[in-house]
Amino acid sequence: MLSAVGRAAVQRLSTTSCCPTTISRLAIRVVGQQQPSFGAYRLKFSRNFAAVAKTKKTEVIETKEKGKGKAKNTVTKTAKKTAKKPAKKPAKKAAVAKKKAPKTPVKKKPAATQTPSKTALLMQARREKMKLKEEALYREEPPAPFRSPYLEFVKEQTAGNSGTHEYFMEKVAGLNQVFKSLPASELQRFNEMADATKLKRSADYKAWLESIPASQIEAANNARRRLKKVYNFPKVLKLIKDERQPKKPISAYLYFVKGRWASGDSDLTSTGRETPAFQESSKALSTEWSNMSDAEKQPYVELSQADMNRYEKEVNTVLQRTMRRSSV
Repeated sequence: MLSAVGRAAVQRLSTTSCCPTTISRLAIRVVGQQQPSFGAYRLKFSRNFAAVAKTKKTEVIETKEKGKGKAKNTVTKTAKKTAKKPAKKPAKKAAVAKKKAPKTPVKKKPAATQTPSKTALLMQARREKMKLKEEALYREEPPAPFRSPYLEFVKEQTAGNSGTHEYFMEKVAGLNQVFKSLPASELQRFNEMADATKLKRSADYKAWLESIPASQIEAANNARRRLKKVYNFPKVLKLIKDERQPKKPISAYLYFVKGRWASGDSDLTSTGRETPAFQESSKALSTEWSNMSDAEKQPYVELSQADMNRYEKEVNTVLQRTMRRSSV
């Protein structure tokens, strides 16, 4: 039989979750106590083990149920939360849309242009000058029809002579005195030679002029004007005289002045435009024109309009281009 201390130790060991083998070993090690029979230990420890296993099962089931309960609770709570929070309604569009402020255009900075060098400008001017010379028809134009007896005399005296420019100028300077001392028969001969040369050159010039369109002659004269204005070439401006070119129209004021000049007024028929009388009369005509009414100016305006119509028709037929009237 076990003592009270031994029985208490065995009971403590039986209530723990240890296996029966470890419990039996601990119970056997109790010193000085009488060991019970194997059947009694077997029955008692089998009951204790069954009780321990049952308690473990119940704990596992309880923990599972608690976990399910928590899951259910969490599901229900989330469902409640989702049920409580209704879906957000789309925001209503504003009845009147706000007008967007116009965007101010960003001014782009102009690209930095490189200033051409002096050599580039000189080359550009040279090319333009050469092009204007080609349009001006200086090389194609035949010699002028004008010819004097003195030039025929110089041509005859210097024919076949070659030399420098200085030598030629010295010889020409001496020929001037020789020509003045020529007899009348020789002067008559050089006059006839000059007239023949003039007729021949006039015929050649007219033939060349008719072979070129009037529009090209107009462009050549414009090129000559630009050469003289920009490049001062040549020293003396000489335009191509072409009778086919339309004459510029006359303004109403010029028709008025012409009418007053034709009236025979002594102040207006003064010789020389630089005289004080002519300048005073011109100022008087200008003030008289400015003080005239529209009805008094109407006859001169009609004459100017008719002349403008004539000029437009000639430009269209001769120069083959249309006039663009400036809007008043």
